[in-house]
Amino acid sequence: KAEWRCRREEIKKQAEKYAFGTKPAKPQTVTGTITNTSISVNIMDNGKSSSFSASIVLPKSGSAPYTSIIVYGGGGLGAPLDKSVIESEGVALINLDPFALGKEGTPRNNKQGAFYTIAGSNSSTGLLLAWAWGVSRIIDVIAQSDGKILKADAVGVTGCSRFGKGAFIAGVFDQRIA
Repeated sequence: KAEWRCRREEIKKQAEKYAFGTKPAKPQTVTGTITNTSISVNIMDNGKSSSFSASIVLPKSGSAPYTSIIVYGGGGLGAPLDKSVIESEGVALINLDPFALGKEGTPRNNKQGAFYTIAGSNSSTGLLLAWAWGVSRIIDVIAQSDGKILKADAVGVTGCSRFGKGAFIAGVFDQRIA
């Protein structure tokens, strides 16, 4: 158990090298705003800027600040997660469009989306890690906020099919994800 943090980093480095590409460090500047209906993220790094947003659905019960789940692809929570059950438990849903971070179907030398605007259109980083990078930036904005709407230390991620793989990678590469 005492060696896990070190071993975890070794495994992450292997995953970056052999499977996903490199997840860049936190950009120089990450800012944004959170309202009851949306979160906006603005990034500046090495003279480049990019932005994206996600919608928020606050629960019908409980009180702020809320625990939240970032949902890749917005609507499809998939079994056994049911939107009404989650909302009744006082959990906010953050509906993220992963394609805003990295679009599918683009050539390796012309990758598109908010991540590739910062990292470069020919970055060796793959889509799953580009999407995970965006999740990390959302958590950065939540952490910088006044904490009146969302809790920074209570964020989960989910998705279905390829978005499920993306959610898993986000959790692997960001220790802040529950």
